[in-house]
Amino acid sequence: MAHITVNMLARCLLTLLFLLVEGIGGVGNCSAEQFWCQDRCGSSLNGDTCCTTPNGQNNLCGNNYPATATASIAALALGRFHCNDEADFPGHGPIVGDDVRLGSQQACMNTALTEDEMYDGQSPITYSMTLSNVPYSFAISWAAGCKTTVDKVSPARPLNQTSQDAPGHDVVCTDLLYDNWANCTGNGGVGGYVDAGCLRYSFTPSANS
Repeated sequence: MAHITVNMLARCLLTLLFLLVEGIGGVGNCSAEQFWCQDRCGSSLNGDTCCTTPNGQNNLCGNNYPATATASIAALALGRFHCNDEADFPGHGPIVGDDVRLGSQQACMNTALTEDEMYDGQSPITYSMTLSNVPYSFAISWAAGCKTTVDKVSPARPLNQTSQDAPGHDVVCTDLLYDNWANCTGNGGVGGYVDAGCLRYSFTPSANS
């Protein structure tokens, strides 16, 4: 006959209790967290401790119930500019503002067309050119894993504003790409990126953006 210990009986009882509570239902993942904590910290632990702390964290015994990942929703708004480090572009040539403006206009050409609306998983819009042996690369992409209040947006006006009087109506493709150069001062003109909702607009002085 198998030797049954008190500990084995306790674990079996906990398992039965867990299955019972799961069958009846509960608040969120409370029952699962309670079982998880008690299984690791001892059956004498008050299960309420696990159910009343964030993500079922049990600081009493140093174990944390695995947190449930929740996708954050990005506001349909203009973010801050992230500037590139000039050290990442050693030996780059002089980057001219007028050339950045020209490249921005070319990259944004036709983005106002309805069929050019962008969504999660779509291939990025890219444009590259070389002037005076200096490469200019521009890209518009849906930021990886980003979720916002709409499923698709126009890269021409990423804040989804069509009314002339609406806030954000003046946030447009050409300016976003150009401002990665204009707003990133002190880094030799090597640009950066900015997010408008879930669309990311970037400029770099490299062969590939």
